[in-house]
Amino acid sequence: TPYPQTWREYPEIVRECAAELRSRNIEINNMDALQVMSRYDTPDTLHYVDPPYVQSTRGNRVRYAHEYDQQDHERLLVFLKTLKGK
Repeated sequence: TPYPQTWREYPEIVRECAAELRSRNIEINNMDALQVMSRYDTPDTLHYVDPPYVQSTRGNRVRYAHEYDQQDHERLLVFLKTLKGK
């Protein structure tokens, strides 16, 4: 199932939770992780990064909804080295 493209397509409970978070100055982003990190990167930013494990290192073969192959991990590493945050 594709993700909703507009807020109107999300269930009411999700919209209510999002409104509550926004009222507390908490921002929700639905975009590529590298774009989010780049957008909010400062020397004071803590980036929590938890990409999917490489398939060859997993104990079980369960697939993630969004897989990362070796190239994706390498691209992520190169990108992370450019960030100002921690």
